[in-house]
Amino acid sequence: MTIDSSVYAFVDDFVDAGPAQVAEDLAAKGFSAVSLATVYHASRDLLPHNPKRVVAHRSEGVHYFPPDESLYTGPLKPQPAEPTRFGEVTETLVTAGLSWQAWTVYLHNCRLAIEYPEYAVANAFGDRYITDLCPSSDVVAGYAENLTADVARLRPSLIVAESLHHAGFGHGYHHERAFVGIDAVTEFLLSLCFCDGCAAMAGVDDVDAGAVAARVRGVVRSALADPANATRPLDRAVLAELCGEELLSYLKVRQATTTRLAGRCARVARAAGVRFGFMDQTGALKGYVTGEPAGRSCADDAWQLGIAPVDVARDVDAYVTLAYAKQAERVASDVGAYATALGEGIELRCVLRHGGPDYADPENLEQKVEAAVQKGASGVDFYHYGLMPISGLAAASSAVRSVVRRV
Repeated sequence: MTIDSSVYAFVDDFVDAGPAQVAEDLAAKGFSAVSLATVYHASRDLLPHNPKRVVAHRSEGVHYFPPDESLYTGPLKPQPAEPTRFGEVTETLVTAGLSWQAWTVYLHNCRLAIEYPEYAVANAFGDRYITDLCPSSDVVAGYAENLTADVARLRPSLIVAESLHHAGFGHGYHHERAFVGIDAVTEFLLSLCFCDGCAAMAGVDDVDAGAVAARVRGVVRSALADPANATRPLDRAVLAELCGEELLSYLKVRQATTTRLAGRCARVARAAGVRFGFMDQTGALKGYVTGEPAGRSCADDAWQLGIAPVDVARDVDAYVTLAYAKQAERVASDVGAYATALGEGIELRCVLRHGGPDYADPENLEQKVEAAVQKGASGVDFYHYGLMPISGLAAASSAVRSVVRRV
């Protein structure tokens, strides 16, 4: 048995260390692919083993390949990065016997949200979030299809679509500040979008977005005024009690929006002969910071990002989950829940981190790889080449090879 396994990376991870050297090293370690960033958001990254620099600043929402601007039919346009060696890197990967996946960030784009706030997320108070575009907007959906067509013409083995769903409140801009405590319910309510596009989508299903927003505003104001009102668990029963049953209908509209957009992009990719994968970021919502996700499985909590996993999976070629958990038992639980929900016939990929808060040691990583495979993952990927210690990459390689020998 073989396990398809990729490593997430940036173009400059290859350029700084030498494209051929990095590609040949990854191939020698037994990885089958690289998930290469095509469009990404702003970041300041510490690079533990980069031979040229220790810190990198990445620009907001730029294309790391030369975009075809004629493909973008609406107001939302691409912005190329400084000249990169994207084509050289992908050619080097193929020469080394590696396939490559197009890791593409869709709606988490400050550049576009700032330039076009009318297409950005708007909370119940009308505050625009300059971090994310709203998937309910027809203009945004058109941009997502255009972006898919642009990436598909590069002929990757798979498009991995990140942030092609509603956004969480916690993962936002560069210096988020909140000097009053907010519970999970308040944070979730602040993530809900009530822009014109969302209201229109809700109206089609006879859901009064204005009335829902009014209830949300009251609950949020109460929580901010008195911390004693902000100690509730986040689940749909609590939300219905606080904001009314109509909020639950509103959440279903959000899920339908994500499903519809994922399907539209998948059809564009397939028309170009390219497979399309949807990244479900619930694992990051729950475990990115601590590596210790708690409570229900990620599959059960995906609704918090407006995702209905079963519905989305019907329209895409691969479903990508993030297993940012220190314990192998949690990885098994999360991957198993997705596998059970999605059923057979869908490629289920699991992304682990070979460093960071959820990495303990090589043995722990091997246990998590084995747990993911046994519970139904057909692909196990590792995040991220340039951001994690190089020793962790060796541990990832060893883990995959050890599991292959046993299964």
